[in-house]
Amino acid sequence: MTKSEERSAYGGKWNYLFLLNFAFPAVFLLQEPPRAAAFGGALTAVVLALYLGVLRRNAREFAYALGMLGGIAALAFALNPMYLYLAFLCADTFSREPLRRLVPTAAAFAVLVVAVAATAGWFATPTLLVALLPPAFGVCVLPFLIRASSRYRDMAIRLEAAQSQLERLASDAERRRIAGELHDTLGHTLTFIALKAELAAKLAAKDARRAAAEMEEVRGTARTALKQMRELVSGMRYVRLADEAEHAKSLFAAAGIELTLEGDFAAPPAPSLHETILAMGLREAATNVVRHSAATACRIALIADEGRLRLTVADDGVGFGSGVGSGVGLGKAADGLSASAGTGWVAMKERLQLIEGTVVAERSASGGAAVTFEVPIVVRGAGKEETGT
Repeated sequence: MTKSEERSAYGGKWNYLFLLNFAFPAVFLLQEPPRAAAFGGALTAVVLALYLGVLRRNAREFAYALGMLGGIAALAFALNPMYLYLAFLCADTFSREPLRRLVPTAAAFAVLVVAVAATAGWFATPTLLVALLPPAFGVCVLPFLIRASSRYRDMAIRLEAAQSQLERLASDAERRRIAGELHDTLGHTLTFIALKAELAAKLAAKDARRAAAEMEEVRGTARTALKQMRELVSGMRYVRLADEAEHAKSLFAAAGIELTLEGDFAAPPAPSLHETILAMGLREAATNVVRHSAATACRIALIADEGRLRLTVADDGVGFGSGVGSGVGLGKAADGLSASAGTGWVAMKERLQLIEGTVVAERSASGGAAVTFEVPIVVRGAGKEETGT
């Protein structure tokens, strides 16, 4: 909370109602002899003027408050200790001061109360001493309570703002997750449906039975897409590499691309999260090969080596040089990923970072594009998991 905000926290026109407290000194002064009443009236006027200065909330506010205490002390010593009641009017001002000022001021006022009571001989009458407890509380305790209340309110405001920010960040993260899931799941499925529908249209006039079979497969795939949409609301689901490899077979067959699979996709040495992220990477890479590479052959290899599980998708298409290859969505390495690389690849890079994985894009041996995903191999031991190195 800024200094100006602190000054307005307990300020405002309502503080002018405290001027009514000066009616009590006026009543006391009427009971004094004329000379003492004149002296007391003059001091009360000075204290009142200083309090008006305090209410202006300017840089000299603390000095005005100290001047008030000086005038109140003079009234208490010269006329009546009960004038110390006016000191609580300084509590608000003192509460906004730093502790290096507040603590000495409170201690000095405590000494002042004791000195006034001793001078008036009130220590012999406990009931009179009790009457000095409220003004002592008003300067020695109340400013600390107001200060703590102000800090608590400030913390509550900051906490509420932080909570709102966290909610916005969570909402943004959820939107990014859904966008990535939509791209990864429905993008692949709709590409497959488009290829199958195109094939069915070509076969309709030549082989109606086969065209009907292709359309039946389109219907099944559409149902799968609907199921995927329903699963999006429950977060990232477990995806098996073996299933994605089978999907890649169907996708490449429909596109007329020869596919070679190497490695054990059925039982990869990876926990479910690692396998799911690799499977989603395979889905993204396979979809982009069909969409952008103009390839006739593709090789997908899964290799475990030196504590890392490596998945490579390499084709013999146009590669990265012609601009078509840029549709694969990568630069020369994972560090080149950006928003321009496409929603799917940006989301994939973020997922890989969660498990200390990497993705690298380069030219394949056949001149096309090669994308390699790597994740650490997790070895399950007795009651624990260790990451291979």
